[in-house]
Order: sequence, then structure tokens, then C-alpha cells
Amino acid sequence: MPRLPLFLILVLFSCTEKDGITVQQAKIMFDDFNYESSTDPVLENFGWTVRTGRGGPGESGTTWLEENIDFIDDQVIPDNKLLRLTSTTNGEGRNTYQAEIYHTQTYLEGTYAARIHFFDSPSEGIDGDEVNQTFFAISPLEYPLDSNYSELDFAEYLPNGGWGSGEPTFWMTSWETYQESPYIQDSKTDEIDESFEGWHTVSATVGNGEINYYVDGILRATHGGEYYPEQDMSITFNLWFIAGRLLDDTSTRSYQELVDWVYFSEDLEVDHTQIENKVAELRQNNIIRKDDFK
Repeated sequence: MPRLPLFLILVLFSCTEKDGITVQQAKIMFDDFNYESSTDPVLENFGWTVRTGRGGPGESGTTWLEENIDFIDDQVIPDNKLLRLTSTTNGEGRNTYQAEIYHTQTYLEGTYAARIHFFDSPSEGIDGDEVNQTFFAISPLEYPLDSNYSELDFAEYLPNGGWGSGEPTFWMTSWETYQESPYIQDSKTDEIDESFEGWHTVSATVGNGEINYYVDGILRATHGGEYYPEQDMSITFNLWFIAGRLLDDTSTRSYQELVDWVYFSEDLEVDHTQIENKVAELRQNNIIRKDDFK
């Protein structure tokens, strides 16, 4: 039997047969965040980078710490782990420590989803700092007002308000571009002024020239036009304090964000139940992580 070309072998392995018709399976990335720590070599091998060093966003002088990313036992689901982001401050930038983790720059059109626990109160200390709990996809800004810059903020949850709001606010933003100095921002935002304390499935579909933002399967915003992304992006979670909006208090306080799982598919799976079912199927098959894009 003649040897099949490599490209044909790959196609055959990515297809299944349904009702006598061969259907190509969409590539996915799924992670259940079953890691030992932020220094677990499996974390990096799977494509995650834990941010360290200085830089924005946030208060001037802020540091991003590796140890602010960890993985804890789920108190509800046995043998399940959760990604935990923790950020702390005492009101000064030099004593502010933030958390960020991001995946490879691979993702563009398809369905993005994550199950996230947002918090309205700090895990330690007094409340009131304007803090941002996030889930987004982003590409590097190569130069000021780079027209190929791409960023989709699926969730920016501000439990203490910010950016003109004094109440808990959930932001969804699509970016065309920006520059740092003088600051110029070209983006489109929709916001929901209410508390999102607790677990939520945040998702978005990117395709056919539109970005559709969902929370728990409910369509909350639709963007398009110049705000549609032009290049591959990294899936990212971070937790940071809005510059100039820290409480004038020197006591230490900590804020957290939890993530149960993250999922991406090249399919435009607008149905919330379908996403939840796919994640449940992966778990039932003991698949704790899968990346078809490698």
C-alpha cells in the first residue's frame, strides 16, 4: 500500500464520520488548570507564561509576581483544581503586586470561554480599591496606533467601580488601537452596571466580522467594523489595580479571581449549553488539557 502524504494523514485524523458523511473536527484548546504550582514545568510546556517584572497596566512601580499565580483544590468538586490570581497592595505602587498568566499567541476566529469566579470583596484587608478582574485576548502593540493591534476584553469586572462608575461594573471592550503618550484609545465598550459576584461562564464568538459577548449564555454586546481583530492573540487572565484609584491607607489588602477552566474552539458555538457539554465531555474522558494548535 502506498504511503499517504503527511497532510492527508493529518486531515484523516481530524475527521469523523456522521451519517455516512465525513466531518472535519474543529481544533480546540482546553485547560482544566490541574497544575501543582506556577513553577510546574507542565504549565510552561502547555504554553502558559506567568508574567513577572514591572510594567502596566496599573499603578506606577507595580510588580507582577510569579507566586501570585497558584492552583488550589476546589472545595465543591472533588479532585478538581482552580487557577487562583491574587493581587495585593498597601496603597503605594512600589508595594503593589499583581497577577497575570497568558497562553501562546494562537487565537483569532472561533469561540472563547472560561468559567470564572468574580469577587466583590477583598480576601484580606479593607475594601474600596478600584481593582480589575479580567479575561481577554490580546496581541502586541508594535508601535503607537498600530492598526493591526487586536484586543478583545471578554470580561473586565470592577467590583468597586472605576472609569466613571462608582458601582460594580462589568465591561466588554473591543479595540482598534491605542498609544501611550499622549494617551489615545480607539475602542468600543458595552458595560453592565450590576454585581457579578460568584461563578459565571464568560464567552465570546469571533467570526463573520462580528464579536458577540455572552455571560452565562446571554448575549450582552455585539461589536464589529474596525474593532474586529486582525491578528492572532494570546488568551490572558490578569488581576490589577487601576492607576490613581488606590485607597489612601497603608494596611495590606488582597483581591482574588478564580478560574475553573478555559476553552477555545474554531467553531462558532454560540450555544452556552453546547460549550458546557463539551467541557463536561472532556472531563468525563479524563482529558485535563488539550491543545490541537501545537
